[in-house]
Amino acid sequence: MLPALAIAMFLGGALSHGRKIVDFTNDILNNVVSIAGDAHQAKVAQDIFRQEIWYERSLQMRDDIRDLNKLMLESVSSTLFLGSIVLGTCFVTVIEGFPPLSSSRMVVAWWLLFAVWSINYNILAIWFALCFQLKISSSARERLLRRYRYRLPDDGVVARMGGQNLVSAAFQLQAMAAEQLGYLLRRAQGGEGEEDPRAPAEGGEEAGPPRVRAESLDPAEALDCAPLRKGLHAWVHSSGRGRAWPRLIDAPAFLLGETLVRSRWLCRGERPLLLRVYEEATLYLAAQCPPLRGGAGAGGGQWQPPRTLLGVRRAMGADVPEWPAEELPVATAGFHPAWRGPGGHGAFRRVEGYRVLVDADDIELPLYKLVLATPAGGHVDVILHWRFQAGCEALLVVLRKGHVHCKEEDWPMAEFNDEVGQITPLQDYSGLYLRRGIVFLVISVSLSVLAQFWVLGERPMWWLEPALMVSMMLPVLLTIHFMPINIKATQEALSMPVVNRISQADAPAQAAASRGAPKWDAVAGSSTDTGTWSDSPPRIPRRSSGRRHCADGGADGPRAAERREGEEGEEGA
Repeated sequence: MLPALAIAMFLGGALSHGRKIVDFTNDILNNVVSIAGDAHQAKVAQDIFRQEIWYERSLQMRDDIRDLNKLMLESVSSTLFLGSIVLGTCFVTVIEGFPPLSSSRMVVAWWLLFAVWSINYNILAIWFALCFQLKISSSARERLLRRYRYRLPDDGVVARMGGQNLVSAAFQLQAMAAEQLGYLLRRAQGGEGEEDPRAPAEGGEEAGPPRVRAESLDPAEALDCAPLRKGLHAWVHSSGRGRAWPRLIDAPAFLLGETLVRSRWLCRGERPLLLRVYEEATLYLAAQCPPLRGGAGAGGGQWQPPRTLLGVRRAMGADVPEWPAEELPVATAGFHPAWRGPGGHGAFRRVEGYRVLVDADDIELPLYKLVLATPAGGHVDVILHWRFQAGCEALLVVLRKGHVHCKEEDWPMAEFNDEVGQITPLQDYSGLYLRRGIVFLVISVSLSVLAQFWVLGERPMWWLEPALMVSMMLPVLLTIHFMPINIKATQEALSMPVVNRISQADAPAQAAASRGAPKWDAVAGSSTDTGTWSDSPPRIPRRSSGRRHCADGGADGPRAAERREGEEGEEGA
């Protein structure tokens, strides 16, 4: 009787205050919808503003290349214009300015010799100027029409601008609950496996060889490289064969076409990354760290473990923190000296304003870079030590050709100006030959005048007029001969050493915790904390017919035994 009475009282109170309860619930839902709508609009505005910035940067790069090309062509046009006038004058001098037949034969021979030299030098000057002009135009055309196009978002990026709305977030939460339930059922049935049950994605989508040639120095891992492009299966399947299903939706334009080194979708960082690179390159990294999926299956390598707290926040549309500084990898060998961090190792630097977009969970990956050392002996060996605490997802390793110390938007100008500097000798020789052609033309004209006065040899002091002419023309000839026609002084401001250098504000300065990061010992095959790292060539494992071991025999090799004996002797002493 008492329970029925309690239920009746509860129902009576609910009915009497039902309208208030409904109004209160409606107010809460309205507030949630308003907050979610405002957040969605703010995210859309931020994404649109980011795309506008990328577009403006692409315009800036193209305008810089176009301006430099225009300035160089203006200087070449002046050389061609002056050279054409001088060449025409040379031919007129040879045809119309022939000395009198009664003049000295030696004077006529010297006149003809200098006239022919002036013609030859002016033809070479015009030819070198034309070659310089064509090469500059070809280089600018290749950059403007192929490499540095306008940065415009495609459909895959536009569809993900603003993140998820309230309806999508609700469906995402329902899918997350169903996914968690399925994971628990598989775990209860003992079906927790190491590999992705889905078949690997079909490969064969690579187009052309990679731009940077590299190979793996780890006998346990073969290197899988491909040119980076949008829509690419950029990760290796969990079984180690074929491609994982996630795709790249968007990547910075300067990384498209560069060398992608595939890795597994879920990386724990048990072993370092050992690479041998055969060209000057810059190493770019992108990853979701900490991972969005982990939990109970974090250590087992499951293909789709449950979501972490960060994964839940991401599913609800909230922002997640970027790669923590204390978990950034360190390069113990093969890095450029200018990128040495506080602890003596290679430190990665954040590439501001650029991200990588992946279709799985709509992940946006922050981008970091490290300039590698100049290849000594044709190659450079790189050791990259991971410092993950819980692993990472969507690890992206890209090798970009060239040493990019400066900001990415400044690199096209530095690269273009460096290519211009390689063909600048054409312009220098063009100016040199033009000066010589003008000097020889003046000498030829002077000899022609001298020959005309030669026939007046019976006249007293017939040589006075030619001597006066030579004395008046000599300063002009010396000035033309010794004053070069080039623009080297104006090119210094855009030279590679000036533009492509790391600024103090962007210098790699990692947290103090990175100083004590463990160093990978390729001899012992484990992590140590002894000594300061250097960029000397590392000692790397080699392949063997039997058990895999390091270069000195591994932990059980003869050198290791000698080390143990030495340590025991020191302890005994």
